[in-house]
Amino acid sequence: MKTSVVMSMVNPSTDALMTKVDSRYGLVVLAARRARQLMTGAEVKAKNQSTKNVTNALEEIVEGKITYKIVKDSREEIEDLAEEMYEEAEGAVDEVPQEVSEDSETSGPAEAEMPDEAADEEAGQQE
Repeated sequence: MKTSVVMSMVNPSTDALMTKVDSRYGLVVLAARRARQLMTGAEVKAKNQSTKNVTNALEEIVEGKITYKIVKDSREEIEDLAEEMYEEAEGAVDEVPQEVSEDSETSGPAEAEMPDEAADEEAGQQE
């Protein structure tokens, strides 16, 4: 008879990690930045140390050894830059059709400018 044992592959658990951060995205960014710091030689602050930098970073987050703060000024700055880029791109798109329409009016085949009667006479001479 088989007995099933539920084991967690993620240690620390995602539920425990989510109590320390506001979103999964924030958790990933925080853990990645801390893991990079550990990779470059920063001291591990977690009680249960692992051989993996990401695991150590996650342990530090759960233990409350590291935290993060969202800086509002940076977000506003990024939004302003994004708005400016959108306005510049929108202006560039508006300009393209005008340039194309101006070019198409000035250039074209000479036959298109001939009156219909002259085209008929020319066709009769060729026969």
